[in-house]
Amino acid sequence: MKFSFLKMHESACLTGGKSPITHSTLGAANVAASRTHLVLEEQRKLFDVWQQAAIGHAFPSKSQIQLRCFGPLLPFISLVERSSDGGLCVRMAGSSLRDVFGANPHEVLQNPDCPSALPAFAAAFATGHPQAGRCEQMGGRNTGVRFWLRLPLGAEGQVEAVLGLDVALVGRRAPQWALEQLPVTA
Repeated sequence: MKFSFLKMHESACLTGGKSPITHSTLGAANVAASRTHLVLEEQRKLFDVWQQAAIGHAFPSKSQIQLRCFGPLLPFISLVERSSDGGLCVRMAGSSLRDVFGANPHEVLQNPDCPSALPAFAAAFATGHPQAGRCEQMGGRNTGVRFWLRLPLGAEGQVEAVLGLDVALVGRRAPQWALEQLPVTA
């Protein structure tokens, strides 16, 4: 199994260094090694559900994945499939993705200029390997870091869909005017 972890800056939509992790077999040690590169518990949980459904196969089929297994992750899940014209189409976008992206998730996920969106889904379709990474988001209330994961689904080695997870860690700083009101000495 090959697992790609990408680091990028979303604001500029520039891809940073790629450091793929290559595994020759699908043994438990390889799965554990891939899992260790996932930063958030949400990523690891989805990866575990995906891996459990894939037992005996390179990746699970859509029918082997049950939405109820995602639990509280469901609002952060997306599903992208191939359309009849060969392009990629967002079939499902969780209810919290609008907050994560700060925009319509269907439009963001199909944006060819943002490496964590259409290019990451396309890479999972092309390679049949999971893709993961993080993006720094700049601007507005969504300033922070977004972690993402793309997991292929299909049968007989053919990718039919890609499951996505996007989770943002958003932080706010005190406004400058408030800092100016603090006394210089305590």
